[in-house]
Amino acid sequence: MGRKSQAHDERDTQFQGLKLLKDCPLCQTTFQTTDIRIVDTYDNVHLLHLTCGECAHAILSLFAVSQMGMTSVGMATDLSALDAERVLDTEPIHEDEILSFHTLLSRESLYKKPIEHLFVIQE
Repeated sequence: MGRKSQAHDERDTQFQGLKLLKDCPLCQTTFQTTDIRIVDTYDNVHLLHLTCGECAHAILSLFAVSQMGMTSVGMATDLSALDAERVLDTEPIHEDEILSFHTLLSRESLYKKPIEHLFVIQE
């Protein structure tokens, strides 16, 4: 008896994910294995990105496999699978950055300018 290959383990993970979240919550179409992409795995916890082949909506699903069984939680997202992978590699936003942004938005001089002013470099 040998250890399963990485590809076979990923396929098993996809099938387990399908059992927990088998239908698109938006259009009720059954997900296919080709609709699932493994974004990250840590121990027996898996982050999956599912894209409905019918309505093209996406879901991020986190599920865990343990001796007690399987559990899953999912949420609708506008991230692609590649976006989800990229976001995992970023640093968390620090609370000082949030406070600075709030201060910037709270300035009275910004009230008279369109929001796009914050994102366009003024020359």
